[in-house]
Amino acid sequence: MLVWVLLLSVARADCALERTEAWRDGEFHVSLSGTVSHGPVPCSRVELGLANEVDFTEIRADVVAWDDTRRRFGLERARIEDGVWVMHLPELRDSDRLKLDASGVAGPRWPEASGSVEPIRTRIRWLGGAKPSFGPKGNVGMEIDRTVELVGRNAVAHLWFPHGSAHHRCAGSGLVTAGAHGCALQTGDADSARFDVGWTEAWATSSEEYELGDRERLYFSDVRVESAGLDQQQANQVIHFAGPGRISFRLTELNGVPVPDSALADVQYGARAQSMPEPAIGLAFKGAELAVKDLGAVLDLVRSQVSLGRLPGAHPLKPRRLMEVRSSGWATPFESALMLTRYLEQLGFSAQALPVRPVSTGPVAPGAPVGFTGAVVVAEKDGQRAWLDPSCRACGLGEVDPALWSGVVFHDDWTTLPGPPHSSFEQSQTQSGLSIRIEGVAAVRLRQTIMAMPTQTPRGPAIAELFGGEGARLKSIDGLADLGAPIVLSVETQSRR
Repeated sequence: MLVWVLLLSVARADCALERTEAWRDGEFHVSLSGTVSHGPVPCSRVELGLANEVDFTEIRADVVAWDDTRRRFGLERARIEDGVWVMHLPELRDSDRLKLDASGVAGPRWPEASGSVEPIRTRIRWLGGAKPSFGPKGNVGMEIDRTVELVGRNAVAHLWFPHGSAHHRCAGSGLVTAGAHGCALQTGDADSARFDVGWTEAWATSSEEYELGDRERLYFSDVRVESAGLDQQQANQVIHFAGPGRISFRLTELNGVPVPDSALADVQYGARAQSMPEPAIGLAFKGAELAVKDLGAVLDLVRSQVSLGRLPGAHPLKPRRLMEVRSSGWATPFESALMLTRYLEQLGFSAQALPVRPVSTGPVAPGAPVGFTGAVVVAEKDGQRAWLDPSCRACGLGEVDPALWSGVVFHDDWTTLPGPPHSSFEQSQTQSGLSIRIEGVAAVRLRQTIMAMPTQTPRGPAIAELFGGEGARLKSIDGLADLGAPIVLSVETQSRR
């Protein structure tokens, strides 16, 4: 029974929506409706249709909560991702009702894609003024030119430009068909073809990160950068990086003008400014005298108020106002860490929200605020310290997402998180099969695995087969719902029956 209690308390929203669609008088109409229920598939990302088939011009999405309060969203929440129109609604929570109506005209109707392009060369040029200012309200734009290759006789690829970009360009040795949001590239009778594509973006950041392919080369002009991940080569005024690998960089000079390293100060100022007015922890904790060992209750409060969510294109280190975060019902990892920090400060704790870059993403250029997708809180009182991760629903007091241990921290007091704490996996044979005891990081990973299991299939056999192989049966499981505690399983294997 503990299995199901845990899953019901932490599962994300299941996106089983009723869908109807039709073409009427040359216009496409689609409607989706349903009630969000427990499950591992989030309704926060709703697919509306293929961009090749339809170009959506109007969207109305109504989210109705249990108390009949209504929030409405439109086309501003939709974008093309990998050739699919996607609506982002991180506000959706369990028991919310969704009613979505969208309409549009015919898309470009290109031939069906049969291949994909491989980037060969990318050139980036920053379009800056005498006093460069970055971000949505800045005066620096970005121009990207890319050479790609498509392999295969009569191969077709659909290339979609980034959301919000302009001045799209497509040309090459093969056949090119331009559309409103991208291009269709075809090799025709040739075995391969190369194409030059490009676009401009109205604003740019001073730090970026790219994953380069096996043959891809990345070129910058008229800038100086600090970088990490790949060797930096320079000839005249051109900086060059060669793949494969990940490159992160921070501009230190643009067109001869120094670019100050102010990202850390900006992030910390924004974190404090966006906390005002500060959300109150609530009457339930008024006058409470909590020790570090009691902080699980505050962690539960934050998780009950906001679920993990994000909007594409939003910077992970630029939070919204915390009052807005709480009322929206969703938060990025950094926003939820800031909420928890403010609550802990109200209870007399010393607490800091620490943005973290997972070790698996590789090194980062000094001062570059890129890749910090996680966030944790370190809390101290009376000489005791605890780590908390409000975004990790499988983590108890003192635990964080396993991917974040030893990660780089974007903070002036911390450079990295500590290494992972004690973890153990003990397995012994019994008369009927296996007895297993798991604790620490291994237990967190098991909880995460179970939470991600499909709700429509029995979980007992799936859990048993993780340890006992095909045909294994779960006899018992203890400690799963008690976050931070060891997990003890008894599994009957097929060979012991």
